[in-house]
Amino acid sequence: MKYKVINENITLESFESVREFTKICATRKPNNAFSGYNLASERNGRTSFYGTSSFEIANKIMAKGYKEGCKNLMQCKEGIQIKNDAQKSKVIKSYAGFAPCVPAVLMGMPKTMYYRKKEITKMPVINLYYDCGVNCSVSTDIMTLGGKNVYALCKYLDSKNIHVNLFAFVGVHISGSKNAFLTIKIKDASTPVNPQLIAYPVIHPSFFRRHVFKWIETSEGTNFSSLTHGYGSNTRDFDHNIQKILLDAKILDENSFYIDCEESAKVSSIEDMLLRIGMKL
Repeated sequence: MKYKVINENITLESFESVREFTKICATRKPNNAFSGYNLASERNGRTSFYGTSSFEIANKIMAKGYKEGCKNLMQCKEGIQIKNDAQKSKVIKSYAGFAPCVPAVLMGMPKTMYYRKKEITKMPVINLYYDCGVNCSVSTDIMTLGGKNVYALCKYLDSKNIHVNLFAFVGVHISGSKNAFLTIKIKDASTPVNPQLIAYPVIHPSFFRRHVFKWIETSEGTNFSSLTHGYGSNTRDFDHNIQKILLDAKILDENSFYIDCEESAKVSSIEDMLLRIGMKL
């Protein structure tokens, strides 16, 4: 975990994994603003809003894996569909292989077998920031669909040999130009997208409405009494050019892309998604 004051208006707390994030937030005490407050993350009931009936159940799903969500991602009954391009193999003649080259045998050439050669190419790496923060009026269905479409994008980019560092992002507007930002690495570029590992943080409403709420209750950057009434608002709702803010703060760079939950839920195709994030293949 790293906590950084970027400037007088922006703080950033970043975590290297979902496990690190949930462990630290679960063990540290509420900040001064939320101390003694009726913590929203731990309120029971309202499953339709929180996604679970308690914080304990949300923790169990996170720890054991969101099996239903994993199945949901893999089946892709809703959301954009992925069609992988056919993989092409380069076949050459060699001393050994999977089938004989009859003309080469008849001519007495040394290389008489067909062989499939695997070519190793340098694969580009990008950072994808998924803004999972939503206001109270956004339904759990929208949260789920937005996450499913981001998963579909990661899967598509994998098929194109583009490695993705996937981050969950939340921007909490405090007042004026003051914001607290959160980033959590969900997927590392060195590994293929794994629905079992990303299902809970990407599509389950409890990740934001319980675990991220817990972060707001305990982070140094959100230690403001104004946040105790409604837990603040999304930065993007106050400044529609949030990507410029993130670029200026050096959270995003030229290899980074951003999309929020509600925008992701609107996409109709992979091409539409790529257009919305500003990525050209």
